[in-house]
Amino acid sequence: MPTFSKQTVIRWLPAIAWMTLIFWFSAQPDLPKPPSALLNMILRKSAHFSEYGVLALCYLYGLGDRRPWHRWLALLLAILYAISDEYHQSWTPNRYPSAIDVLIDTAGALTAVGLWHRFEQHVIVGKARSWAAGFGQASGEKRA
Repeated sequence: MPTFSKQTVIRWLPAIAWMTLIFWFSAQPDLPKPPSALLNMILRKSAHFSEYGVLALCYLYGLGDRRPWHRWLALLLAILYAISDEYHQSWTPNRYPSAIDVLIDTAGALTAVGLWHRFEQHVIVGKARSWAAGFGQASGEKRA
């Protein structure tokens, strides 16, 4: 049986809090709307994209160590939560499930995980180069 440390539980708190916030918004039968239907659509779809990007990053944080398959797991968890959120909306008055929203949520999660991976690679490569440059100078080599 797996054991969970206090640190593991703390690492998952942001994901749990974010999922709770998403759940709460999905349970609202009527959210405020701007006067323009186009602006309303843009704001809502942008919210879907960004909120699931943040959720995927929260999952990555909760997973702890950065193994390559953790990116896929964070993405899968975000997609599964998006699907469950749309199902939840089907039970909320004046709200309807949408496959398009799941696709937008997926795109947000995929974008966030991809950008995080690129950022992580950039930082790791930068640290390795700095270390190598410092190592060369410490051993008495001169750089041109």
